Amino acid sequence: MIDSLSASMGLAATDPVFWMPLALMLLVTVLLLGLLLLDGIALGTGLLLPWVSAERRALLLDLIAPWQAANERWLPIMLGVSIAGFPIAWSVMIEGLYVPFLMLVCGALLRSIAMRLARHVWLYGLGSLLGALGFGLVLAAYVTGQRFHWSFVAFDLVVSLAMVAAFALLAASWLVIKLQGELANRLAKLAAAAARWTAAGMVALSFMLALANPAIFYKWTHGNNLEMAGVWWLVMLVAFVWLDRLLRSWEHHHAQSLRVPVFLSWLLLALMFAGVVYSIFPFLVLDELTLWDAAAPVAPLSLVALAAGVIAVVGLAAQVWDYRRLLAVESGTQRQ
Repeated sequence: MIDSLSASMGLAATDPVFWMPLALMLLVTVLLLGLLLLDGIALGTGLLLPWVSAERRALLLDLIAPWQAANERWLPIMLGVSIAGFPIAWSVMIEGLYVPFLMLVCGALLRSIAMRLARHVWLYGLGSLLGALGFGLVLAAYVTGQRFHWSFVAFDLVVSLAMVAAFALLAASWLVIKLQGELANRLAKLAAAAARWTAAGMVALSFMLALANPAIFYKWTHGNNLEMAGVWWLVMLVAFVWLDRLLRSWEHHHAQSLRVPVFLSWLLLALMFAGVVYSIFPFLVLDELTLWDAAAPVAPLSLVALAAGVIAVVGLAAQVWDYRRLLAVESGTQRQ
C-alpha cells in the first residue's frame, strides 16, 4: 500500500517529502489514541461525580488522581506536534474547530487546577464536561467539514452526548475494578446505559461519514473491503453485547471478569477510532488537503520531525514509566 501510494504521487517511499509527513501523522494518531483511551478514564470520572453521593465523590477523585497526573502530557504533545507538522491543515481547520478545541484545552486546565486545589469536586466535574463536549464537537465538526450549520445541530448533539457517554463508560468500567458493594453496582448500571448511548453515537458517526462522502462509502463497500466492514461491525456488535451483559449482571460477577469491561470499552473505542482514520486517510481536511499537502515544507519539517521524535521518545517513555509505577501500586492495593 505504501509503495503504491508513493508511486501515485510520483515519489519514492524513501523520499523525505513522502515519509516524514506519514511518520508525523502516525505519531499524532498514536498520541490521539492515547489521549482518548487513557486520559478518557480520568475525564470520565469527572462526568460520573454528579451521579454518586457527596461522601463518595472525594473517594472517586482519590482513586483517579494518579491517572490524572499520568495523563496530562497527551494533549499538549499531540497539539504541539500536529500544529508544527501540519500548519496548512490547521490554518484551514481552525475557524471551524476553534471553539471545540478551546473547550478541550480549558477542560484539561480546569481538571489540572482542580486537583491542585484540594481536589475541588465541582471544578473537576466542569472541566470534564467541557473536555468531553469538546471532543464530541471536534469529531462532529471534522466529519462535516469543519462547518457549523443548523442542519448539523442534531448530529453535533448526538455525537457530543455519545462522547460524554463513552468517557463515562470508560471511567465506570475502570472504577468498578476498584470498588465493591452498592457503589460498584450503581456505576455498572450507569456504564450499561452509557454503552447504549455510545453505540448510538458510533452508528450516527458511521452513517454521516459514509452518506455525506461518496468516496468513503465506496472505500468501505468496494471489493473485499465490504467483507472487512462486515467483520468489523460484527466484532463491535459482539463486544457491545458482551459488555452490556457483564455490566447489567455486575452484582453476580466473578473475580476473573473484573477487568473485562474496561478492555471491551477500550476495544470498542479503538475500533471506532481506527475506522475513522481509515475512512479519511490520506486526507487531513476531507476532500481538500492530504497529509502531504498540509505538511510544512521539507526543511522546517525535518526540524519538526527531529524535535517530535525526541519529544515522543521522552514523553512516551515517561508515560510508560508512570503507568508501570501506577499499575504496580494498584496491584498491591486491595479493592476498597
